[in-house]
Amino acid sequence: MAGCYCSSLLAELGAETIRVEPPGGDLVRTYSPHGIMKDGTGLAYLQEGRNKYHVTLNLEKKEGRDMLLALAVRRTSSSRPIRRHDGKVETRVRELSAANRD
Repeated sequence: MAGCYCSSLLAELGAETIRVEPPGGDLVRTYSPHGIMKDGTGLAYLQEGRNKYHVTLNLEKKEGRDMLLALAVRRTSSSRPIRRHDGKVETRVRELSAANRD
């Protein structure tokens, strides 16, 4: 949730913030204090998702990884690096890091 909160603050300060979610949505969508939901979405997600653009990308496919690379400006994350058992997505994350060193 730290990355969600940080990017919310950046968005409120005027940064263009894009939240990338896997197909089917992020598990964070179900987080809510005391189980309170709005139209099937947890209030914690609604609060942290404010002022952001949201996009769903399948990082298991080349098109999704290419789109992520095209969208990348800066990366904040509260989770471990994206990985697959064969390391392909992890390699792509290294490319994003290299592209953002400018």
